Amino acid sequence: VEDAADIIEQVQLGVLDLNPWNARIDDLDHPDELRIDLDPGPGTNYAMAQEAASVTKQLLDEIGIAGFIKSSGNRGLHIYVRLQPTHDSVAVRSAAVAVARELERRRSDLITASWWKEERGEKVFADFNQANRDRTMAGAYSPRPLPTATVSTPLEWDELEAANPLDQTILTVPNRLATVGDPWQNFGDQPGTI
Repeated sequence: VEDAADIIEQVQLGVLDLNPWNARIDDLDHPDELRIDLDPGPGTNYAMAQEAASVTKQLLDEIGIAGFIKSSGNRGLHIYVRLQPTHDSVAVRSAAVAVARELERRRSDLITASWWKEERGEKVFADFNQANRDRTMAGAYSPRPLPTATVSTPLEWDELEAANPLDQTILTVPNRLATVGDPWQNFGDQPGTI
């Protein structure tokens, strides 16, 4: 999608939920985004995902990498890190695995990096698999195909504690953009490195 006409074409095709790759089309082999999907599973809730996001922010701050957060538009939260496109998708996925394992090490009572659902327990899954070459996540400002018409919405970190995913819908997000602006407007300004 490069302009308004492309968005209209997507709507005409029935596309509701846009899920971009973590790399640019001119270099699919070198991702410029590291993504962590904080996925609350059975027995967990959004408040737990919020707490896991705070732990993730603390880790990223410690290593000097800017993280950008958004609601998934459902139960979870997505954290994105803009990267210099200098490593292949295997290296970027390895970095995501390292982040997930460190989060689990820091808060094993809250966060898991276990791939198998049976091993997760009632914890938030730090899904590093969203860093795979062929994986996608709901794009920023993408409506989700849910009865509530929620939108995957970029947030400021100081909004995290009070955030409620049901508050960001196709009816409320345009006003939010008009009054608050885009919390991700500087997303690409300082790409990090793994």
